[in-house]
Amino acid sequence: NPVRMAACKALGEFLTLAHVTASTSSFNLGLASMENIASSLLIQLDDPEHEIKEHAFQVLLVLLELQYQDSNGKFHENNKGVVEMMERQIIDSLKSHRDGSFCRLLLEKVHSKLHFI
Repeated sequence: NPVRMAACKALGEFLTLAHVTASTSSFNLGLASMENIASSLLIQLDDPEHEIKEHAFQVLLVLLELQYQDSNGKFHENNKGVVEMMERQIIDSLKSHRDGSFCRLLLEKVHSKLHFI
C-alpha cells in the first residue's frame, strides 16, 4: 500500500507538471493516455483500503481540475472530451464497484464541472 500511495502522489504531480508545461513542451498527454490513467485510478476506488481509495480519488480530482485551468492556473475550459470520458468511466465503474461512494462523489464533481461548459 505505501507504494501505491506514493505512486498516486507522483502521478498527481506528474499530471500537474505535464499540464503546466504543455504550452512550452512537445510532450502532450492525449485523450487515450488520460483514459488509461482514469481507468486505472477508478479501479483503485474499489480497493478495500480506505487510504488507497482516498489517494486515487485525489489524483482523479487533480485530473478533473486541470481540465479547467490554463497553464498559468487561471480558469479555462481546457478539454471537455476528458471530462466527458471521465463521466462515462465513472458511471461504468459504479456498475461493478462494491462500494461506490468515492465514484458517486467524483461523479458529483464531474457534473458540477460540466455545468460550466
